[in-house]
Amino acid sequence: MAAGGPPAPPPTDGEPPPSPPRPLTASELVAARLGRDPAAERRRQEAAAAIRDAALAKERTRDRTLAVIGPAIGAALYFLVAANPVSPLTILHQLDASSPTPEAVAASNRPTVMEFYADWCAACRDGAAGLSLLEARYAPDVNFVLVDAANEANAALVDKWGVDGIPRLVLLDRRGAVLTNFIGGVPKEILAEDIDAMLSGKPLPNLGLDMSSIMGGGDDDY
Repeated sequence: MAAGGPPAPPPTDGEPPPSPPRPLTASELVAARLGRDPAAERRRQEAAAAIRDAALAKERTRDRTLAVIGPAIGAALYFLVAANPVSPLTILHQLDASSPTPEAVAASNRPTVMEFYADWCAACRDGAAGLSLLEARYAPDVNFVLVDAANEANAALVDKWGVDGIPRLVLLDRRGAVLTNFIGGVPKEILAEDIDAMLSGKPLPNLGLDMSSIMGGGDDDY
């Protein structure tokens, strides 16, 4: 008898030769060395692979779904925001609520844009979005202060600044000195030019400019 046992019998007619045993995987070899059943380890691997494949298939399905409905959701959100914009009064009230105190303005060593407004003022509402854009652009280098002139709590400030028209826009330098003031709406482009000049220490380019000739209307008497 040859070493290693008798030779395998030749296959009978119609029967394929037996398949060679599948080599053990690395994890199966480790399991065998640890005294565990390699077949059980193989079944564990197959079960884990099935779970992984199912998770990948679910993720691919989700990605395809998002690819289809994502643009639709984005468009819906865009039109929702466009159909429900933030109201000008909300913008004015937010700017008012976030305004620094007079003490903070005095100690800041920054130029200041101060506007006296009122809820009933059409020009104030028209300029709210532009003023908010400028505040976002120039903060924190410039103080933006909004004062509700119709609020009795601000009566002393209204008297101090001699507010007799709404909106009343006052530009102050870093020391708190008045550089100019406007009564009526001011286009944000013109206000931006003056803010740039204040920051660079240059003369205001729009000093004495007649806003009524630009805006095409008068101011709201206070």
